[in-house]
Amino acid sequence: MFRVDAKTVNRWAQRGLIPHVWTLGGHRRYPEKAVRELLARDITRREA
Repeated sequence: MFRVDAKTVNRWAQRGLIPHVWTLGGHRRYPEKAVRELLARDITRREA
């Protein structure tokens, strides 16, 4: 959806730009609402 590498999204989560929860398997999950809000803000252009 963001058209960036998964590691970039992980960095955003580490910086607190997108909320996440950890699964029992150790993966991050992102709330749909937060993803859509981030897409609306177009954060991908500032990450370059």
